[in-house]
Amino acid sequence: MRRQLLACAALASIGLAGCGDEAGNGQANITANAAEADKGLAVVEDSDGLSTAGKLLKEAGLEMMLTGPGSYTVFAPSDDAFGALPEDQRKLLESEEGRPQLLALLRQHITAGYVTPGDLTTALEHARRPEIELASLGAAPIPVRKQGDTVLLGQGDTAARVVGGAVPIANSIVYRIDRILPPPGQ
Repeated sequence: MRRQLLACAALASIGLAGCGDEAGNGQANITANAAEADKGLAVVEDSDGLSTAGKLLKEAGLEMMLTGPGSYTVFAPSDDAFGALPEDQRKLLESEEGRPQLLALLRQHITAGYVTPGDLTTALEHARRPEIELASLGAAPIPVRKQGDTVLLGQGDTAARVVGGAVPIANSIVYRIDRILPPPGQ
């Protein structure tokens, strides 16, 4: 239920991001928001190893959400992680027919709220278990644990590692991870 509310809030923020406060200012606000969104994702696309994630976030239409009034944390797979996908799967994600699969994949990598590296460390230190879960905008929560100084997302040997520093964009933050988070049940 909580995940559904978070997903609804995220979808509502997408719809509200371009709304103007007056009829005459509506188009100007939409244009300004679109320019800020493009600038925000340009930061991601220009970050070392995140050009594919930035491009796919833009193709999925998520730029307004990530740079709008809400805040989100994105665990973005690196270019190498996307490159490890079979070619037919990569092509599908980049196509118009594959847009639903792309949105589902990207939502599994996004959580509501601005989660700093310190927030992750503090949550893991104070957890009663060695693992915490972050509610994703996708079909399942994101399990998070630490192994030494490395933050891991997912279970077992397929866990993705957070690599490099966080990239802030507008009200959101992006972490580079070395693998794609598998869909639930895989």
